[in-house]
Amino acid sequence: SNGITVIVSENHKIPKVSFNIRMGSDPILEGRLAGLSDLAGSLLLSGTSNRSKDQFDNDIDYIGADLSADKNSIFLSCLTKHVDKGLTLMSDVLLNASFPEDEFIRIKKQNESGLMAAKSDAGAMAQNATSKVNFPKHPYGEVMTEASLNAIQLQDVKDYFKKTFTPKGAYLVIVGDVNLEEATRLANKYFGFWVGPEPYLNQTESAQKNKGDRVIFVNKPGAVQSVVYITFPVNIQPGDKHQLPLTVLNGILGGG
Repeated sequence: SNGITVIVSENHKIPKVSFNIRMGSDPILEGRLAGLSDLAGSLLLSGTSNRSKDQFDNDIDYIGADLSADKNSIFLSCLTKHVDKGLTLMSDVLLNASFPEDEFIRIKKQNESGLMAAKSDAGAMAQNATSKVNFPKHPYGEVMTEASLNAIQLQDVKDYFKKTFTPKGAYLVIVGDVNLEEATRLANKYFGFWVGPEPYLNQTESAQKNKGDRVIFVNKPGAVQSVVYITFPVNIQPGDKHQLPLTVLNGILGGG
């Protein structure tokens, strides 16, 4: 009733079930705060108003569950007998994430180290350049820098979470040792009372199609090898009849 689309796929071969809740909001153009969404995703499992990070980690370990999160989704996998305990923890993150300041500082320092390492990694430099060239003025083309990382404040993370993590337009995919009746009960019990705003929809342009060939050079003094990408953006939606053939073709040509 709150706008979540629930998808259930039964598989009773092993006593295990997974829950993946993915938001319906579009990627946000972050501009001077490039990297904000990734930072928010890294912080999501850092504690709730009910549990510290250590308590949370211990509760997950005690039932042998796998709980992870990123910038627009939360994933849980656990034994069928621990489903209620696992979903209690999963919904606690969704509804009560606290974003403690000490964890925010720690994760920012981790990202600082990563940015320093990327400066000596020709592959990372090439990937960043490819994203920028193919997706100008688009969320897919934004790359975190030292300046954008320093500009991100804890309140920015909290605001991003409130804007993006909302039940309207979200998908809850349940797979494993569960039937439709039980899945419906669990979805309503743990997520039915979750409320939030309409999903964020952006108005950004799609990938940039080049007019003619372009060659982009990124100079890396002292590099012992060169990294060469031949790349072209294709405007194709998931489920298109050409998606699988193009994926196979891309692999034959050496693409990722």
